[in-house]
Amino acid sequence: MARAGTYAARRQLRDGVVEAVGSGASLTAAAAALGIRVDYAARLLRDGIAALPGMEVEDLRGVTEIRLDALAAVYATLMRSDDERTALAGANGLLAVERDRTKLLGTAQRQPKED
Repeated sequence: MARAGTYAARRQLRDGVVEAVGSGASLTAAAAALGIRVDYAARLLRDGIAALPGMEVEDLRGVTEIRLDALAAVYATLMRSDDERTALAGANGLLAVERDRTKLLGTAQRQPKED
């Protein structure tokens, strides 16, 4: 590790927090593993995310579309439940996913106001 207090040491900590959280660790666990305070880890995470290269819009849409498909599959499974509350929760979730999909594709339209 680089000498404490240097830019290199801060970059290493920042990269460590981003990697740990990206691997599924909580921010608290990442901070404990690196021996830093949670608020400092949160600031490093924010800076690390800002330093990541931006994604092209089409790549981001593709990733989001995959996420929405996975969520829709989960909610569709819930809708087939025998329990009415679970089925209703699945239907509401699927509705939210489709609402997000219309926003993503730019096809969302507002309902006209009634006079």
